[in-house]
This record gives sequence, C-alpha cells and structure tokens, in this order.
Amino acid sequence: MMLMLVPAAAAQPWPEIEWWVDLDAPSFGSAATADLDGDDLSGRCVFRSGTLTAGGPAERLTVETEGMSTGIYVIRLETVSGNCSSLLTVIR
Repeated sequence: MMLMLVPAAAAQPWPEIEWWVDLDAPSFGSAATADLDGDDLSGRCVFRSGTLTAGGPAERLTVETEGMSTGIYVIRLETVSGNCSSLLTVIR
C-alpha cells in the first residue's frame, strides 16, 4: 500500500516536493522515496497530509537538507500530539 503525502494548499516560498511512503516496507526508515522538483532544495518544507501506521494521523512532515552537494534529505514526521513518529533519511 502506498500513501502519498502532499504539500498544503497554502502558497509556499520553496519548490514543491512530493514524498511517497510505503507503509508495507519492512523498515519504516527505508520506506521513503521522493520525486524532487525544483533546483533550490535548501531550507525547510512543511507538509500536512496523510496517516502513519505507528504514530496515528500525521500533523506535519518536515523536510530538511544537509546541503545540495550531499544529496541527503531528512524527513521528520510528527503526530498531532507533537511527538516525532519517525526520522527518515533519503539519499538522492
């Protein structure tokens, strides 16, 4: 089963990034793949959508980058209560 997490409708100053989380993956830490659009991926992107299997409804999905040259992006999923559900690292 695939769950697509998409950006909120509000206008945002960063490029659009769409993330797919495979809820059937053996390890949630390796469950994220990404389609990255835009040339400038620096800074933080906040999304509001989707449901997590372990943490309940996802209130926020934050994407941070270690820098364009590293290709490493850290995805932070948080529940409505504010507790961090999972940290995912995606290497592009």
